Amino acid sequence: MKFSMLNHLALVMSLILSGQTYALEMLEDESLSDVTGEGVAFLPENFAMVFRGANAATLDVITGQYKETTLTLADRTKDTGYIRYIPVGPLTATATAAGAGKGDLFLYGLAISRGDADFNNRFNSAALNAGKIEAWGTSGNPWLFKVQTQASVPDFTSAAPTDTSTGSVTYLSLEAPLYHKTLPATRATGLDAYNLKLAMWADAFVRRSDVAENMTATGTQFDVNGGGRANRLRLQAVWDGFSINGSEIRLFQTLAGATNTGGLSTFYNNTLGLTGLLRFNSGATNTLRAIHTYTAGSRTVEAYTVTWNGLKYTLAPAPNYTDTSGVSGGAVSPNCANIAAHNAAGSSCRIRYQTRATIDSASSTTWTPPTLSSALRFNTQETGAVQGLLETSAINGTSAPTFNATEGMYIYNPNINLVVGQMYQPLVVGVAPDGRNLMLEVARIPNKELIYKKIYTNYDNSNSGTNGGYLGSTCNVHRCGADRSLYGVDYQGNSATHSSISIGSTVWSGTGTPTSFNLLTAYSGIEAFGVSFGALTAGSASTAAQSYRDVQSSTRATATGVFGAYANLGVGSSALFNAAAFSPNTWTQQAALAAPAFVQAKDSVPLNNLGSAVIDGMLIQHLKITTKGL
Repeated sequence: MKFSMLNHLALVMSLILSGQTYALEMLEDESLSDVTGEGVAFLPENFAMVFRGANAATLDVITGQYKETTLTLADRTKDTGYIRYIPVGPLTATATAAGAGKGDLFLYGLAISRGDADFNNRFNSAALNAGKIEAWGTSGNPWLFKVQTQASVPDFTSAAPTDTSTGSVTYLSLEAPLYHKTLPATRATGLDAYNLKLAMWADAFVRRSDVAENMTATGTQFDVNGGGRANRLRLQAVWDGFSINGSEIRLFQTLAGATNTGGLSTFYNNTLGLTGLLRFNSGATNTLRAIHTYTAGSRTVEAYTVTWNGLKYTLAPAPNYTDTSGVSGGAVSPNCANIAAHNAAGSSCRIRYQTRATIDSASSTTWTPPTLSSALRFNTQETGAVQGLLETSAINGTSAPTFNATEGMYIYNPNINLVVGQMYQPLVVGVAPDGRNLMLEVARIPNKELIYKKIYTNYDNSNSGTNGGYLGSTCNVHRCGADRSLYGVDYQGNSATHSSISIGSTVWSGTGTPTSFNLLTAYSGIEAFGVSFGALTAGSASTAAQSYRDVQSSTRATATGVFGAYANLGVGSSALFNAAAFSPNTWTQQAALAAPAFVQAKDSVPLNNLGSAVIDGMLIQHLKITTKGL
């Protein structure tokens, strides 16, 4: 592994003795009043790191030492320090015969810096100091590494649901700074902790199991079953604009009391237990919306004008109708009196027409994403000098690649809050019955009120005050259990029992009714976004102005001379109507006059916008994983 650290990690060390130091006491809320122990607080300041290749820095001729500068940090081709995941263990003869290989993975350029909203840049290197995380926490809210003992933890004994047996658990924990309810105002007071950038790139190969590895030349080690298999998968991953504040991991020995009844297992007893609250948040997204504008088209419909044989009443020959513009029909003039000659078939007085123009104005719509400051992006397409399919820095000494700036999958503003186990429902790690493999199991929730009422949530929302005795809640970006206050600063809690995952635009019930639910749902309006293939861009759509000429005709009855009702006239259905004299453009009969009769602009949402998504209130009731290959 090769890497260089940017500046020294500043540590503010505070030894906590016997739980008597005021700082640690303040860091515990009232619900942990039974907790005692010791710990170390530390505070990273002006921190950043990136895995670089050998001699990636600039030689200082005065000191004779290599050092990073803004110029060298901006050179991403030097991000070739790596971690290698090596395939181990034999393949079966059947697998080998079928052409199976082993995965060989090189993870390069792992970097942590301050976010800069550049989703194609693996490190914030615009300026040497600007790219650093100025303060990852504060002296009143630091990172904590501590050993403590918590009393009154319910054990697995469940002879009856009302069993109240408990024990004390000593645990080792690593805690990130608490998550602020209101974000800090300045970088010096911890704002950078909510704008982190994590990035890396990787090469993956399928390796032949019958060829020895060679770290100086590719050779035939990746030629699995001949042509087409010698290939490489190259990936870049950048997560810009997120925080891990509020996260914690605890390691301890579990309590006893479980039997092989009621769905439980003696595997839970006195073994290695873990719990985790893993929070990866991009910030509140309940107001995250694209900007959508719509200008509706309008329709202007002229009044009907009565015509005779296709001519307006004012044109030659002499007028046949009184001026009744806007009124269907009109009084018959003496020139076309109700007489047999005028009523006879073929008479120019037998058919009358009315016509009007219909004009539709243009309509338009636009869809514009907001300024995007957070995204998790995965992309694979190289640009510029594309390297060979079997080249990788660890073997061939190549530089880091340049990736396409807009290609790939974008996950915008993800908020991931995962609750993995509790002190009384831990993630248990142990040896499988075969004595070789591992078993990982999130313990089953026992039929014990003291445990399941701590986990399950009361959704009655009756505000009765008792809440049914159920204390479970959901951890999302807005709330994670009961809030806490230290030194006059309000923080989110860490006592929630259910998980939440959201991507993109959301709706939060905390801004309306009911507020006690802390419910997060996906926003489904036209302004929603969350996932896209290729970067989101603005879109627009519009329609052109159009005009139509509507023509109707009415025919006299031969016997009575009475005109019938007007009916729409199809284009070209009568040689008597002079189309050229009345059409402002091509004579096009409007088929449907009922609203909305005119064409409106189509939605302008980009086709690559897949919308938002939320999984809220997720609870792991029981999960068991057993490895099989050891």
